[in-house]
Amino acid sequence: MFKVGIRAARLQPHHFGRQLRVPLKSSSVRSKLFCSAGPVDESVKTLIYKGPFGGMLSRLKKVSIFSCCCTIIGVPLLSAFGNEKMSGIQRAAVGFTVVAFAIGTTATLHFVCKPYVTKLYLIQGTKSVELHTLNLIGRPKITRVESLAEVSPAGDRIFSSFQNREGMPFYVHEEADMWADTEFHKELMEIVQPEEEEQEEQ
Repeated sequence: MFKVGIRAARLQPHHFGRQLRVPLKSSSVRSKLFCSAGPVDESVKTLIYKGPFGGMLSRLKKVSIFSCCCTIIGVPLLSAFGNEKMSGIQRAAVGFTVVAFAIGTTATLHFVCKPYVTKLYLIQGTKSVELHTLNLIGRPKITRVESLAEVSPAGDRIFSSFQNREGMPFYVHEEADMWADTEFHKELMEIVQPEEEEQEEQ
């Protein structure tokens, strides 16, 4: 009787350990399926560029989206229960103008600052890079480029230095002293400014 109890006690931890392995394995599979665009481990990538205005733009976007949300919620309430001397049409017109202005400024800020690269990592052992930009609410957005062969000069879009294969624009400062990897900076500038490089050689 005691031997059976001892054997059962010895088997239980192993049994629970086998049960715990299943969700861990499934979570790793889930991360591969749904988080393939997530950040690479810090130990296998090197920071070679950091935008000087990244922190400021992140705070600016957060303040802008917060004020926009407050305007969208508050102005209709003020228009509905505001000055009774104004007609409903007048209050609606004022409220619509203020809300449109708040949305327009937030959208313009996002459009202008969307290509700005806050950080650029070089993945060790590969030719791929990891580009960090900011989304609408000022949070990091990560885009990977497998090699500089996928990069091409940007078009006429404002504040853009180059674009990836999908046509997504990115902006980086071209000053060499902002880059930790001078060889990568030189290769990128040869792609971004091909005409200027040819003029310098002539």
